Amino acid sequence: MVKVWFQHEQNVPSKINIDPDSDIDDLKEKIFGSTDKGQYQTTYNGQLLRPSAEVPRDTTDEMPIVFTKLVNVPSS
Repeated sequence: MVKVWFQHEQNVPSKINIDPDSDIDDLKEKIFGSTDKGQYQTTYNGQLLRPSAEVPRDTTDEMPIVFTKLVNVPSS
């Protein structure tokens, strides 16, 4: 297991243990569940992470993986 730090919205960073071969999609499913995982965008160190990206292992409470809820913007 690998420990990674994550932050959901503006909450205090938390840590979670995941399998070493997990990708971002796996991490989102573990945190948010399969129903809600698609509602979040993932960034780390200012860079957008794709669902297939490897989970960064050098996370800290000061530099966590950040999940931001996607907002559906109505068309004008």
